Amino acid sequence: MAMVAAAIANDGKLMQPYMVAKRQAPDLDDIYTHEPEELSRAMSGENAQKLQQMMETVVNDGTGTRAQIPGVTVGGKTGTAQHGLNNSEKPYAWFISYAKTDSGSRSPSPSWSRTATPTGATSRVVGWPPRSRRA
Repeated sequence: MAMVAAAIANDGKLMQPYMVAKRQAPDLDDIYTHEPEELSRAMSGENAQKLQQMMETVVNDGTGTRAQIPGVTVGGKTGTAQHGLNNSEKPYAWFISYAKTDSGSRSPSPSWSRTATPTGATSRVVGWPPRSRRA
C-alpha cells in the first residue's frame, strides 16, 4: 500500500523501491548515491491528481484529520481489514498517506512509535522530521 500511495503522490509514476539512499565514508565523503529509477507508470497523471484531491480531502475534512501537518500537503486513506474467523474479532484499522511541501515530497527517515487506540489496538506513528533533526 505504501507504493500505491507513493505512485499517487508522484502523479502516477511508480518508482523502484530502495533501502539505502547514500553511503558515506568515515570522513563523510559520499561513496555511493542511489539514483531514482522509474519502475512503471501505474496510472495517468490526470487520474493520479484526481486521487490526490480525494486523499487530501480525507485529511483536510474527513476521517484522517489527525494526519494534518502545518505547512505540508497531506493526502491519506483510511481503511479496515477483517480479523478473525468469519470476521469475529475487532477489525484492523489502517491508514496510508503521503506528504508534500511546495518543493515536492521528501524521502523521510522516519521515527516510529506505537500508540494505543481506544479499541486497544496499536498503531505506528511516523514523526517527521526525524527526532535528530527536529528543532
